[in-house]
Amino acid sequence: MSLKTKLRFGLGFVFLFMIIIGFMGSFYIKKLAYESDAIMKDNYKSVQNAKHLIQSLEKIEQIQTDIIFKDIDINSTSKIYNDEIGKCEKYILEAESNITENKELEQVIDLRNNYDTLQKFFLNSLVTHKIDIADYITQLRPRFRNVNDIIYRISEINMEAIVRKTTHTKNTADSVFMYLVIISSICILITLWFIVKFPRYIANPLRKIIKSIKEISNKNYEERLDFKSNDELNDLTIEFNLMAQKLDEYEHSNYANLLFEKKRIESIINNIHDAIIGLNEDKVILFANNTAYQLLKLSENELIGRIVTDVASTNKLMYELIEDLYIENTDEIDLKNLIKINNNDKEIYYNKEIIEVLSQETDINKQKSIGYLIILKNFTKYHELDEAKTNFIATISHELKTPISTIRMCSRLLEDSRIGNMNEEQLNLIKNIKDDTERLIKITDELLDLSQIETGHIKLNFQPESPLKIINYAIETLKFQAQQKKITIETEFENNIPLIYTDIEKTTWVLINLIGNAIRYSTENSKIIVKSESKKKFVIFHIIDNGKGIPKKYKDKIFEKFFKIPDSPNSGSGLGLAICKEFIMKQKGEIWEESIEGHGSTFSFTIPIFK
Repeated sequence: MSLKTKLRFGLGFVFLFMIIIGFMGSFYIKKLAYESDAIMKDNYKSVQNAKHLIQSLEKIEQIQTDIIFKDIDINSTSKIYNDEIGKCEKYILEAESNITENKELEQVIDLRNNYDTLQKFFLNSLVTHKIDIADYITQLRPRFRNVNDIIYRISEINMEAIVRKTTHTKNTADSVFMYLVIISSICILITLWFIVKFPRYIANPLRKIIKSIKEISNKNYEERLDFKSNDELNDLTIEFNLMAQKLDEYEHSNYANLLFEKKRIESIINNIHDAIIGLNEDKVILFANNTAYQLLKLSENELIGRIVTDVASTNKLMYELIEDLYIENTDEIDLKNLIKINNNDKEIYYNKEIIEVLSQETDINKQKSIGYLIILKNFTKYHELDEAKTNFIATISHELKTPISTIRMCSRLLEDSRIGNMNEEQLNLIKNIKDDTERLIKITDELLDLSQIETGHIKLNFQPESPLKIINYAIETLKFQAQQKKITIETEFENNIPLIYTDIEKTTWVLINLIGNAIRYSTENSKIIVKSESKKKFVIFHIIDNGKGIPKKYKDKIFEKFFKIPDSPNSGSGLGLAICKEFIMKQKGEIWEESIEGHGSTFSFTIPIFK
């Protein structure tokens, strides 16, 4: 039997009981109406007929009395008399035709006989003129009384029948009510039982199916449905169990492959010489390789499954590894830093790289973070080479500074007229020597600054200062240079901008360098905007110009040492932006550039707010 048929059967079952109750009620109501109608039609008619007959007889008796006692001519009352005689005849005929009770027939026959005798006696008396008062009292009046008595008995018989039938009808109504109550109660109880039981027949399997579907969604592919039926639910059960079986087979068939792939990935990670630590989106440690265990000096049980901040609270190296994860102004986690680790009295340098792992969402333009990878690459060899290069540059710069200073001093002496007079050509040569000397001195100073930063010999003097004061000082320094090209420098400040914690000299140097570059690459009669704003824990400086902009392909190289944009009209050492970057990073800030080629550039950097 299909589920649809069962639903039809259930609704039909309830509908059947409704029909039964309706039929029983209609039947008994019709029966009561019939009995009531019978009472009204038969007995009540007989009672009314007797009443009218008595009234007509009384009028006839009155007319006969007037004729006898008042000697009234019968012809004067014949019309009324004949009408009443006709009515009596009519009522008697109706009584004869409406006999409903057993005793009523005998009384109606007596009524007919006595009435006919009464009329014959009266008519004979009128013809013979032998009736007098004595005859009226002894013969005529008793006959009237006899007829009236018969009529009253007929009326009483019908009244008794009415009472009897009314009582019977009432008893029948009580019985009908009792029967209807009993039948209705039985139907209601059966219907209630059906309402309670029948939905369970459908709902219970559905609950089991829903429960099993939830188990399947929780990857419990061993879940099975075990109820039996002969409807669509049975087909659903078979198909569900088949689906679960296929999923279970697929799960088990892939489980070995997954284990194999997991072991292979673990082997690959463990054979990588770089330290690797994997975190989930909640920063719980998922895995690490042997190199990471050795560097952290922790076992697998002490590391795997723990929240990284809990490990960092007791492990200094882990703290250094994860501190960049919690920098609030970092929008994208892809940071690289050099970490120094002492291992057996030997300094080993590791390059730290934090990579955010992103998963593609259903929306093709939306990605979700699912964790982080912390990678430590052994950078000792490259650091030693870089340090040797830096030391070499520092040594060369230092050694070159003395002869360059001597050349500058000699060129100044040659300009002195006390040494001797120079012609114009000689003066031009000396001027060129001085310009080249100044450029060499600037380059050697920048190289020395850069080498001091990279070797860590430079010392920063941190103190709170107003960003506006630093900006105004830098602009004032470059005011003359800007006026030479008729360039306007405008400032835009945020209201109530907080103090910054910075090395004033180094930050001012960065601002002067960036504004100087903006002046150098801007056209005459243009405008440069210097802005400052606070965001979270940092103050951001912006230097906006309207120059030619920087091509996109050079965006990632402009902060590298000795890099110069090809075909640039302005010459320079290529160290200024590299030194700016080092100065800012030493103050735990960031520096970046945004440019649209042909529409100018915006250089920005951040400095921490003073707490």
